Amino acid sequence: MRERLYVVSSNSTDTPATLSTRLQDLRLKIAAEHPRSCLRLYGSWRLRGHASEHGLDIFAPQPDRIPLAGDMSFGYGDLEEIIALAVARASLMVTNPDHTHPGPDGLAVPETGALLTAVRACLPDLTPGIVGKPEPSPRLRC
Repeated sequence: MRERLYVVSSNSTDTPATLSTRLQDLRLKIAAEHPRSCLRLYGSWRLRGHASEHGLDIFAPQPDRIPLAGDMSFGYGDLEEIIALAVARASLMVTNPDHTHPGPDGLAVPETGALLTAVRACLPDLTPGIVGKPEPSPRLRC
């Protein structure tokens, strides 16, 4: 019996195609697939563009899931929307809990975990799914 394997990356600059290619270079034949879900995606313009190009509605008014990835344009309005959607029972899925990463000039660059901290400041009982490092086994349901 063949088992189905899903690979989820917390690298918001990768696409399914580039990740699939890199894995094939390691002799892992994993096709680039795009699971369907009702989403409201908060992430970089590149990630949003990729999701839209593959037919995902990333601005669903009543999403099942709220993917949150690194987003340099994240603002107060985004925070308000995520809070309202989470209160309405949409599942928050976060690409990684890192608060910062080192910048080229040695200064800390805000990362997705910093955005998550802002959400948790408003919803302290929220338990998001973490889909990336350093989680040993992501809590992801497809």
